[in-house]
Amino acid sequence: MKKLMELYGRYRHFVNYFFFGCVTTFVNWLAYAVLTGLAHMDYRLANVLAWFISVSVAFYTNRRWVFEGDDANIAREMARFFAARAFTGAVEIVLLPAMVGWGLTMSLLGVENFVAKILVTVNTTVLNYVFSRLYIFRGARK
Repeated sequence: MKKLMELYGRYRHFVNYFFFGCVTTFVNWLAYAVLTGLAHMDYRLANVLAWFISVSVAFYTNRRWVFEGDDANIAREMARFFAARAFTGAVEIVLLPAMVGWGLTMSLLGVENFVAKILVTVNTTVLNYVFSRLYIFRGARK
């Protein structure tokens, strides 16, 4: 158990980032399902609202449990966080059709779109982590 706790201590940012990333994804899917299914909202508006809700959850969890943000800089951190997520969202919007349209992904049982989605998601996840670690929460406690 001690060894496990040492490993967690060493890789805590990555473990927490992964865990809360899964939570955020679940929140996004749940919000989208509720807004489209129960509220009968147009899927495009529901997607925007689900994105906003999930990025809000991501900001809180990343600030509180992953990077331990600085209370004196919450407004700046929030503005940077939403700007960075909007940027990586735009990157995803550009990269996904580019990869599919240019045939940059190999076929895996005929699901090129899904392979591209996975590659783009990995790319945006790494970018989000780097932005959070080096730009948004850089003054945070280690």
